[in-house]
Amino acid sequence: MIKRAILLAFMVTPLLLIASGCEKTVVSPIATVSPLASPMISPSPSPNVEEIEISTPSPGLGNVTGVLIHYTFQLPVAGANVYLAPVITSDDQKMEMAKFDKTVAIGTQTDQNGRFVFQSIAPGRYALILGGAINDYLLADYCNQEDVVFNLEADQIAEIGEVQIVPPEDAVP
Repeated sequence: MIKRAILLAFMVTPLLLIASGCEKTVVSPIATVSPLASPMISPSPSPNVEEIEISTPSPGLGNVTGVLIHYTFQLPVAGANVYLAPVITSDDQKMEMAKFDKTVAIGTQTDQNGRFVFQSIAPGRYALILGGAINDYLLADYCNQEDVVFNLEADQIAEIGEVQIVPPEDAVP
């Protein structure tokens, strides 16, 4: 009986990995917290969240854009609060830390399609943060468990791509 269970686990695991979408997405982060038991995600767009337009960045600044997708249901996460946190590097360049203070952080809200856009942002290295009512969460790539950290250059639009998450209860609108 145990051998059958182990064999079944080896047979099912590759199917789950194929169905997970890790191979098809450029960036697929997930909040490093336990999954939401009954998410408040709906296939129909939220009526009170407007679609965001992407404009050309102001001279010397850049824009950041991406889409939040609920990993379990493969649906857009509308109305989520997303923030950028500047990344601080140690003097010896061996350690990085996201400096996040919600009271002064650059933030936006996802539209009905899960799209977020940060416009006219100073060039630099940033981490992506998911804001919740109680806690805030540094997003990490689901497939390799690396933090979503990127460089933004002047006069460019940084396209992060799909960010697949399992939102914590306090981060779902």
